[in-house]
Amino acid sequence: MPKGQAIGAIIVCLVIGIGSFVGYQWLMQRYENLKENGVETEATIKKVFNKARVQRDAQNRVQYDPCVEYSFNDQKGNVFNGEQFISEDAKKSLHPGGTVKVTYLPGNPAENQTTQSLEWGSGGTVFVGVVYGVMGLCSIGIIVNVKNLMT
Repeated sequence: MPKGQAIGAIIVCLVIGIGSFVGYQWLMQRYENLKENGVETEATIKKVFNKARVQRDAQNRVQYDPCVEYSFNDQKGNVFNGEQFISEDAKKSLHPGGTVKVTYLPGNPAENQTTQSLEWGSGGTVFVGVVYGVMGLCSIGIIVNVKNLMT
C-alpha cells in the first residue's frame, strides 16, 4: 500500500472511530438520563408499521424496519406523541389501540422512548466494543504497514 493511501486510511479510521464514539456516548447519555430521571407511563398505540430506517443499502434498496407510533399524557395531562423502532417479535404483539410502556423526561416529555427499548439499550455496549476492537486492529495493521513503508 502506498504511503499516501495508508495515511489516508488511518485518517479515515480515526474520523470514523471518533465520530462513532461521540455518537455512542450521546446515545448512552440519553439512555442513562431517561433511565435515571424518566417517568414511566402507559401510552396508547396509534399504529404499528414498517418504516424506512436507512436511505439505501449497497444494492440501492430501501430497508424497512418495524416501528410503533404512540401517544401518552404527561403528569400535567398534556398529550405527547412518540415513535420507536421495535423488533419483529414486538411487532407481532403490538396493535393499534393497545398499550406500551413509555419513559419520558418530566421537564421535556418530547424526550421519550419505549421502556423496553431502554432495557435493550445496554446490549449496544457489546456491539460497540466489538466495532471499536475491529477498528483498532485495522488501524494497527495500517500503522505497521506505514512504518514498514517508511523504513
